[in-house]
Amino acid sequence: MDRKIEKTIVILVSIFITMNLLVFLFKPDIDYMFVKLKNMNFKGVINKKFNDKKKHDAEVIQLNTNGKIYSLKYEIFHRLEIGDSLYKKKGNMMVKVYKQNKLSNEFNLYESINH
Repeated sequence: MDRKIEKTIVILVSIFITMNLLVFLFKPDIDYMFVKLKNMNFKGVINKKFNDKKKHDAEVIQLNTNGKIYSLKYEIFHRLEIGDSLYKKKGNMMVKVYKQNKLSNEFNLYESINH
């Protein structure tokens, strides 16, 4: 085989291995995120909904009960409105959305980390 071709193959294989190693080392820990989300418990009314500049313009909501900020997936964020009530029970991944005291929607938090 030509020396130039061998060198090119070695470089390409090295790049491939390095890229895979970087992806493996720096990928988000899905299991950790799942456990963290599953253990969350919240209940409250959305009093703020905005793009957080500190979190790279992430779509976030704030509940009136605890003042915490929650980042949400784009598709979920745009279905919620200020004044909606949210309820998530610890140990469950489902969040219930109430509008005018009636269940209007549910979404699975697992979907927000699985994509």
